[in-house]
Amino acid sequence: MITKDNIYVYIFSWKKVTQNAIDLHKNVSNYFKNTIIINCDENVNIENSIQLNDHFYYGGQFDIAIKNIPEGNILCIITGDVSPNADWEKISINSINAFNSNKIGIYAPNVDVTGHPSRNKLLWDELYTVNNTDCTCWFILPEIVSHLKNIPYYEISNLGWGIDQIFIQESNKIQKYVVRDYSVCVEQPPGTGYNTEIAKLENIKLIEYYVNNYA
Repeated sequence: MITKDNIYVYIFSWKKVTQNAIDLHKNVSNYFKNTIIINCDENVNIENSIQLNDHFYYGGQFDIAIKNIPEGNILCIITGDVSPNADWEKISINSINAFNSNKIGIYAPNVDVTGHPSRNKLLWDELYTVNNTDCTCWFILPEIVSHLKNIPYYEISNLGWGIDQIFIQESNKIQKYVVRDYSVCVEQPPGTGYNTEIAKLENIKLIEYYVNNYA
């Protein structure tokens, strides 16, 4: 039986979102006690955070998170630009119920800005299977986390493109649903602050690495 104690939340913080990430941590940690900021703002020291530098983007921070989480726990990632004002209590309840169904590999609340808006099969309540949850705020089954833990994400895809694809493929391989919960939504501003052409090349490299070593 999964409880809130089995969920480890990592908030990715960087320059320009530092205060928002701190506020986000305050709200999220009311419902998930194992909530940790991975801080890439070199100019600010956040208490009880994992301190990195501004060379780390989503993929680099993900690399730290997946190697930091204790074995056998659900990995949750939230980007530091997400609004702190989401219904984190409902997200905590619904995520736990989803994983305790033993049918779910990846769970995510809905997000207002996403490149993956489609929904497929309705499972129950407002939980739909999707091709991609979006990786702004998502929860990953321990079995999948453990299997893909040792990939060198920072070295291959520091910008993070491709991570969602390989985790979704792993969930499909073990016949677990990838779902988005349309009963609750998190808000995030649009736009990116990195070179998408480099991200596309890193995406290709990560998928190739996965295919050659895991598929």
